[in-house]
Parts: sequence; structure tokens; C-alpha cells
Amino acid sequence: MSIRQILVAALTAAAALPAGVAQATPHWSSPKQVVGPPADPNAAFVGSPQVRAFGDGRLLAFTTDGADPLAVTGTIGSGFSAPARLGAGSSGSVAGDVGADGTAVAAWTSAGHAEVAIDPPGGAFAAATELPGEGVNAIDATVASDGSVVAIYRTHGKDGVYQALIATAPKGGGFGAPQVLESGRSGIGAVDVAASPGGAVGAAWTRISSVYRARASLRPPGAAQFDAPQVLSSSPRADIETRIAFTADGTAVVAWANPDGGQFALRGPQDTRFGAPSPLGHPAYSIDLEPTPQGSVAIALAGDGNVYAGALGAGGFGLTTVGTAPGNVPPMPAIAADGGGTVRVLYADSTSGEVRASTLGGATTVIGYGKPGTLSAVALTAVGAGSAAALWHDAQDGISAATFGDDAPVAGGPGSAPGAPDRRAPKVSMKSATSLRVSRAVTSLAVRIRCDEACGIGIQSDLRATVRGKRLVAPLPFIDYRRARLRAGTQTVTVKLNSGARSDLRRAFAAKQAATVILRISARDGAGNVGTKTLRVTLRETKKRAKR
Repeated sequence: MSIRQILVAALTAAAALPAGVAQATPHWSSPKQVVGPPADPNAAFVGSPQVRAFGDGRLLAFTTDGADPLAVTGTIGSGFSAPARLGAGSSGSVAGDVGADGTAVAAWTSAGHAEVAIDPPGGAFAAATELPGEGVNAIDATVASDGSVVAIYRTHGKDGVYQALIATAPKGGGFGAPQVLESGRSGIGAVDVAASPGGAVGAAWTRISSVYRARASLRPPGAAQFDAPQVLSSSPRADIETRIAFTADGTAVVAWANPDGGQFALRGPQDTRFGAPSPLGHPAYSIDLEPTPQGSVAIALAGDGNVYAGALGAGGFGLTTVGTAPGNVPPMPAIAADGGGTVRVLYADSTSGEVRASTLGGATTVIGYGKPGTLSAVALTAVGAGSAAALWHDAQDGISAATFGDDAPVAGGPGSAPGAPDRRAPKVSMKSATSLRVSRAVTSLAVRIRCDEACGIGIQSDLRATVRGKRLVAPLPFIDYRRARLRAGTQTVTVKLNSGARSDLRRAFAAKQAATVILRISARDGAGNVGTKTLRVTLRETKKRAKR
């Protein structure tokens, strides 16, 4: 069954519900896990979710299960259905958008490549197109007012060159050769793209110029190419992320997060350049920017222990405090305005794990839970007047969802609060001998290590010896615990001896001396806690057998 057929079935089922099944007053439904935790515990993340609404109220969300890109459909009244796979392999989050004509697009990275799948109006997602370029780790896509699809992505070639590329597929057609927005050896990241109702398309990203700085480029209505990139920020500290959106009159709004204070810049529909940046008035570590049905743009940002939100007016963004988030991990807020003018903000408190839905100028409701002590990504969209849908990274490392409205599924509360975050580091012990006999030709050591819970093991080590009073120290190849797979029980880790270490070992054995390998072990558990231990292994030369 196609995603479109699933949506039709969901709408039909919602319409057929008997009276009294849904509650009559607007409410948040109980959370429902729509994507389970990764089957592979080494998949650290199921991806940041994203959700959009079609004009007729249907919902389309994008995420991953730690392995593949997924689309999840639903309605306010029926909630979300089981996910459908968009392709094979996803090494990050899935970005997506829906257009006014019903076109949908999903974009993700897989094995260092950019993948984009398009769902035409009345159809189903086609097989993904792989865009040119390698080393892709950031991508976004949007649907323009004419139904074309525009994708921006960052590449990093084997030659060390970074590029910001943007590719367009006309409605019903395939992607042409991408336009190079920027190219060079300085890093590029934090890409974002958006379309205006009047036909313009804008892109924003960051690039290193002493530090990461926000940049932007526009393709005006009717133009074939994006114009020259403009550097927007001059902050001495790096810009963290960028967002771009358009007002109804075609004004482009770019906002960026920065610890010294978030900023934004405007470019009117007749302008050829963005104006000077204006301050948002608060430090910002994360930011969201969305157009409103009333023709403005709404913003939410997190910084200095608080979440702020507001809409663009004649004097800029009039930000108000939505809530507090005092933990060490600032939340990633999402914002959406409905057709009735109600603005909602969704964010997860990293201390308690509470996922909070706040109405600007109104009440805050806990609608579910993320994992305490971690960053829980959230997504939010508005539907019509008075309805909304939310998704978030939940306490079980899956994706949960809830909907808000008169006909939302029955409210039963946010569920049980998760326990306190796991702060206990794994305990490390060595199960192999601490004294080994090896030959002068040895090239590696197999070390057996055990944690008291599943862990990924890394080792920083060196070989030491003293020959004729001279101390020899040879660093050995580093094993990064952050890249090690989580495994239970006793693990065998291979420590390689490089040429310098082998040379020092031969010199020690020739002088009839032992050598010592110092192992500084780091073990990471599933919660990210790291336990350390330093161990020593003495190496002596294998005794030679006497000749008969």
C-alpha cells in the first residue's frame, strides 16, 4: 500500500469513528511510539524527526529507525500509522517538506551520499535519486511554489574540498546538475532551504571564516540560478546553525544561533542583498524558524536556561519567555502557528526528560518524555485552526508522537516519567595475562577486556623500554572508544605495534630486557558514560628452544 493510500484509509477510519470515542474539547492525545528503538544498540540515534501537514490536514513525518529512512503518515484524529521505508541506509536524520500542490520530498544521507525521494501529488514516493558528490553529512530539501523540488547539501571530497551544492528537479522531472554555491577548503555545515509563496527559493548555511559564519543566497522568482552568497554574521564566536523562511510578501528571513546572541537578517522582495543583522536579544544554541498562516514568520530559540519565542513584526521579533530549561544540554525547540493565530512551541527539558508543549501567552502541557540527561530532538506542525501534531526522540530511544485537537485520540496523560539518567560509568577489568612471552617478530597484541555492562572499548597506549640507560617510548595506534561498537561480555581488542614500537622491542630483547605496554583504557556504555583504567602488560622474549 502506498503512503497516499495509507493516508486515505486513515482519514476514512477517522470519519467512521462513533460519537464519543474522541474527546470534544481540544486536548493532547496520549503519546504513541511510532518508531521503535534501533535494533542495533550501536545505532546511537534514530534521527531528528520532522513533520509537515498537507493542506487537507494529512500529516507526513520523516525520521529513521537507526538504519533506514522512514515516512510516517497520519491525521489529527487517528494519530500516526506504522512507518514506511523510503530507501535503504540512512546515516543521519531525514529532512522533508510538502508543497501547496501536494508534492512531498524526503532527503537524507547514506554512506556519504545525498539521497532525495519525491512523492508527486496523488502518487507515492519514487525510488530515491542519488545526487552528485561525496562526503555528504548535511542535507535539506523543499518544494517550491511551482511544484519543483530543491535540495541543498554539503560535500567533502577526497581532495579536501568542501562544497555547498544546490540541485533542482522540475515538477515531474529529474534533477539537473547541481549549482555550486561555495567551494573551498574551509568547512561548510548547517544547511537549510525554504521556498516563498511567490516563487523565490532561499538557502542558508555556515562556513568557516576564522569561525563558522552564517551565509545565505536567494534564487529570485523566475531566475535560473541562485545569486552570489552573502556573509551575514561577524560574531567572534562560531554560529551554530542557520534557518531561513519567507513572509507572505516574499521577504526572506535568515536567523542563526550563536552563544553570544542569536541574530537575524531580512531581504525584501525587491532587494538584492540582505540588510545588516539585528540581535535577537538572547544567547542561542538552537533555533527554529517557520512561516505563519498570517503571513509572518515565527521563531523559537533556546539559550541561557530559557526557551524564547515570538513572531516577526515591524520592530523585529518580540520574544517572550516560553519556559525554562536549566540543564547543561539546551533543548532544540520547534515552533508552529495555526490558522487561528495560536503559536505553539515544543521542547524537551534535558533534566527531567519532559516534552513540553507551550502555547505562546498560554499554558504549558507535558505531553511525553525524552531521555533525561540527553538532547531530545522534537518536531511540531500546525493543522488548520486549533490543531497540531508533535513527534520527539523518546526515553526508549524511539520516536513517539501525539496530536492536539477536538478529535485527537483520547488523552490519558504523558505516560510514566523515566527514571533518573544513567550516570554510572562501566567498570573495566583485564582478563588476559599481564605478562606475555612474544617473539621479536610480533606485530600486535590481543588483549582481553571485560566491562560489567555492554561497552565500546578504546585504548591509548605506548610501548616503553630502557636499553643501556636510555628510556624508549613509542606511542601505539589509537583505538577510539567513541567509534567502538557496544558489546557485552569479554572482548578481545587488538593493539597493533607500529614500526617504531617493533624496533624498540627488538632493541630491548637484544639487550635481554623486557618491555612494558601501558594501556589507558576507555570504555563507553550505551548512556555515554565513560569508565577508564590504566593497565600494564610486560613483554618478555619467547625462550628459545635448545638445539638437540
